[in-house]
Amino acid sequence: MPVEVIEVVRRSDQGITRPHICRCNDNATYFVKGRGAGNISLIKEWVCGSLALKLGLPVAPFDVVDIPTELIIPGTDLELEQLGSGPCFGSLGRELTTELRFGQIELLPVALRREIAVFDRWIRNYDRSLSIRGGNPNLLWANDEQTLVMIDHNNAFDCAVDLDEFVSGHVFGRDFLDACHDPDGIASYRARLDKALVSWEEIISAVPSAWLFLDKWETVPTDFSFDEALAVLHEHHTEGFWS
Repeated sequence: MPVEVIEVVRRSDQGITRPHICRCNDNATYFVKGRGAGNISLIKEWVCGSLALKLGLPVAPFDVVDIPTELIIPGTDLELEQLGSGPCFGSLGRELTTELRFGQIELLPVALRREIAVFDRWIRNYDRSLSIRGGNPNLLWANDEQTLVMIDHNNAFDCAVDLDEFVSGHVFGRDFLDACHDPDGIASYRARLDKALVSWEEIISAVPSAWLFLDKWETVPTDFSFDEALAVLHEHHTEGFWS
């Protein structure tokens, strides 16, 4: 059964895109990004979330959720015009979670920190920063299960940065640097990334057609290029990716 929003509860106070918190027909709560986030952001969320799943990373469960037209009532405090009707990106809500704190970083397994850093370097996601002064890790800590939850990949496929900038800016940058000094580890990561890319056509074919256009009549395409994104994802075979 398709996931459909039956109630828009409120708008989140967190995140630049401020997703809407919605109750859906599967009795679950989702953080939903729609028109206000931009269709390119929705494409990036779907593609990168799907790749993360293929790699076995702890990304928050997600789905395409449909917003019925009758729910979008203009002029309310919920800012429903920023949500819009039709297919949107929904990230499953999780109770008992808090944003990862700097003091918790060392409690995480080294292997997991490296895997997330490699993944973000791979998809060019630089929007995961955290230091003693604060930051925006886009990582949640599930207090009930003592596990990490990854969210927000709408800034992926950005302009490339050099290794030093990535290491200094990413929450697990130092772990990526350690991975770069492990030839056997690099070979293993490359094999895993290539295996995930086997599902590329399957992943992009599942992107709703409405997200590929700027207008509701689907006549004006976005400027997101799947071919260019795939070219970025093949850069892990270059030496510059690791050095």
